[in-house]
Amino acid sequence: MESSLHPTPFRKSTSSKIDYLYEIEYVSEDSKVPITQLPLLNPYKAFTKPNSTLPKVIKQVFGPSKHAARELILASQMEQHLVPATEIEQMIPLRFNEGMVHQWKTHGYTHLHYRAIRLALSLHGRKSLLGVARVALLDTRYKEYQHACKATIQTTLNAGTIFVTLYPNFNIDLEDLQIYQNMQIQLQITGAPQ
Repeated sequence: MESSLHPTPFRKSTSSKIDYLYEIEYVSEDSKVPITQLPLLNPYKAFTKPNSTLPKVIKQVFGPSKHAARELILASQMEQHLVPATEIEQMIPLRFNEGMVHQWKTHGYTHLHYRAIRLALSLHGRKSLLGVARVALLDTRYKEYQHACKATIQTTLNAGTIFVTLYPNFNIDLEDLQIYQNMQIQLQITGAPQ
């Protein structure tokens, strides 16, 4: 029995199996937003710092210098290392050139902090084929694997490009002679043959 005080667009059912059944209208196809109009997310733009305002910049230039920790965020371009999809383990070096380290020293930096290392993994095969990637971040200054392994992850590659973020969270002195070659990515891809 419906109430005449408040007409409602829903019709109530008095079925014994379903207590409350409502008729709902769905959004028509014409009023939906097409997928092609959605903006694409650039992973290098998503993790950037906001720009400083003009008064802050003036204070930084003319204000007294503080001996606070300074931070430099460095990102390399995607597809820098193209790796063949073989089941053998592959080592990919993460190297700094000497010019960058020398420039950091002249600007007053003393240590390098490995906070986050982002990788983009793409299996260039057919989608929905099973592919698994095992990724480990190694510090080659250590002789035993249990001490050298700073971060590890295993992920599937059957859904397209996968963005992996490793958080090793450790410091290294810029005076260390092995800073140019101490970090390596150990990568093993298993699954459907390419």
